[in-house]
Formats: sequence, C-alpha cells, structure tokens
Amino acid sequence: MKILLTGHNGYIGSRLLKSLNVYANDCDIFVWDRNFGDLFDSERFANALEFIKPDIAILCAWQSTRPLDYEFDPRHYNWPHILELQVKILKAKDIFPIVFGSVADTSASVTDAYTQSKIELRRRLKVLIDCMDISYLRPHYVLDEIEERPRIVKGIRAAIEEARDFFPNNPNGFADYIHINDVISAIHLVVFHRIAGMVNISSGVERNAFSIAQIEYFRSGKTYKYVHQAKNRSSELSRPHPSLISLNWWPEATSQYFSLPTEISE
Repeated sequence: MKILLTGHNGYIGSRLLKSLNVYANDCDIFVWDRNFGDLFDSERFANALEFIKPDIAILCAWQSTRPLDYEFDPRHYNWPHILELQVKILKAKDIFPIVFGSVADTSASVTDAYTQSKIELRRRLKVLIDCMDISYLRPHYVLDEIEERPRIVKGIRAAIEEARDFFPNNPNGFADYIHINDVISAIHLVVFHRIAGMVNISSGVERNAFSIAQIEYFRSGKTYKYVHQAKNRSSELSRPHPSLISLNWWPEATSQYFSLPTEISE
C-alpha cells in the first residue's frame, strides 16, 4: 500500500510519520516536500498524485498550532478551501482521503480563526463525511506531557515550579483529554481498516482541570490543595468511534497518565 502524508513536520504529522516508519514497514510512505511544490497549487498536487499513485492520502497539513497565539493567525482561513480542493482531486483519482477536523468544529459561538476555519472545513466536507466517502478525524483535547499540551499542563507546571497553588480559569469546565500516543494508534487503525465518516478519537471520559493538576502535583511529589475537586464523568458525545472499539482500541496512554494510587484517587 502507498500512503501520501502531508504536514509531516507538524505536531501530529511528525509523530505519525515516525510511527508509520516503525509499524508500517510493508507500506511505501511518501511525504509532501518542496520537491513536489506548493501545497496551495492544485495543479501540482494533482500531478504529484499521478507520480506517486497513493492508495491513501493523510492530509495533516494545516497552519501551525505551535505558537502561543496560534488560534488567531488569519492564515487558518486559507485551509478549508485548499483541503476541499485536495479532497476533490483525491476522490476523482479514487484515492481515499483522511482529513483532520477538531473537537471544537461544531460551535457557532467562537471568534478565533482556528476554530472558525475548522467549522468551515467540516461544512464544506459534510456531504462526503455523511456519505462515508472520506475519513474525517476529530481528536479531542490532545494531551502531551512532553510538549506540555494542552496549555493547562504548562500552566500547572509553572505553578508547581513557583511553589504556588494552581486554580483553573474555568473550574467548572470539562474536557475529554486524549493522549497523543492514543491518537496515533487510532490513526493507524483508521488507515489500515479504512474507517470512514466522522471518527471521534477520544477517551470517552470528561475530566476537569483539577484532574490534570492532581496528576501533575502528585508526579512532582507535591500535595495539591484542591484534590477533592478533581472529577471525571462519562459522556455520550465523546465516545470513541464504534469501529475503533470493535478493533479493541482503547486509550491506554490516557488511562496510564491519569492513573493514581487508590488512596490518592479516592
């Protein structure tokens, strides 16, 4: 099988490429680089497909989410149109497209460029998603202790370093945090089993910010003042895709991150 990967230098793309090179060594992996030209050039994109002839295209490329104020970069607005064109070209050549959405792609009450662009992308691809003609991945709030994602991890660690108590800005907010390693393992299943449609990649458990603080303080050998406020809850809306569950996927890395000794967690 031939796989084309765009955005291989990005946050998810770089980890996915490394993982594919280890676990998909019977596949030919092609990455989009400068030799193929600008991704914004639809003609070059189509010509490259004729040269590579991939079976699957994983479209990770998007405006960088590494800068602290990435949400407000107006260049996000360029990407829904570009990805829509790429998907149309791929479908015309009978190549299966895998596209990345966002957990926050359904809210109409957002003002940042990143979320508005993801909402627009989903709107443009809705028919293809509903008809199961593409795979539209929705990783929930990606957790990565190495790169300190989401930002709350960085904030908690700064509080620990400064020997102060951390209190979240939104103490009543809940989110489904999913470890980056679980995201990558889920993408593998999507690729090799061609799971189509809207694919939630989530833990199925929503946690508040106190839960992450509890873990980070414990790992640092500190006592967290607000430990009693850490809460989890199950959510129907954030259940992982049924096909992932049927393939025995479960969020192992997420569970390990949030695991605590019984006497601490009770």
